[in-house]
Amino acid sequence: MTVIREGLETALFLAALAQTTERQSLLTGAVLGVGAAIVLVLLIFQAIIRLNVRWFFIVTGWMLIFIAAGLVSHSLMVLNEIGLVPAIVDPIWNSEFLVSNESLWGKLLHVFIGYEATPSLTQVTAYFVYLAIMGWLFYRAILVSRGR
Repeated sequence: MTVIREGLETALFLAALAQTTERQSLLTGAVLGVGAAIVLVLLIFQAIIRLNVRWFFIVTGWMLIFIAAGLVSHSLMVLNEIGLVPAIVDPIWNSEFLVSNESLWGKLLHVFIGYEATPSLTQVTAYFVYLAIMGWLFYRAILVSRGR
C-alpha cells in the first residue's frame, strides 16, 4: 500500500508539473530521478549483503534509547511549563553560550539526544533514570541473546 501511495503521489506531482513546465525537461528530470533511485537501491542492497545485522540492531537500539530518553526529558519540560510537574531547580545549568537551542547543532542534539541548554533538575533526572533503566535492560537482553 505504501509503494502504491508513493507511486500515485509521484504521478500526481508529475502531472501537475507537466501543466506548468516544458515536457522535455520534465521527462529528463523523471528519467534522471528513476535512474538515481535504481543506483541508490543497488548500492543499498550491496551494503546490506555485507552488513552485520546483529551489530546494526545493537547500534540502532542504543540510538533509539537515547532518542527516547530525550523525549522523556522534553515531555517533563512541557509538564514543567504548564505547571503539572515541579521543576525543582530551574535551570540547573545554562550552556547557551556553548550550543544554543536555536542553532543547527542545538537542534540536531535536541533531536538525537534530547539536548536542552537550560534544563531543570527534573528533566536531567528523568533523562538519566530512563537511560539507566532502559540501557541496563537492553544490555541484559544483548547478553541473554548471546547465551550468557
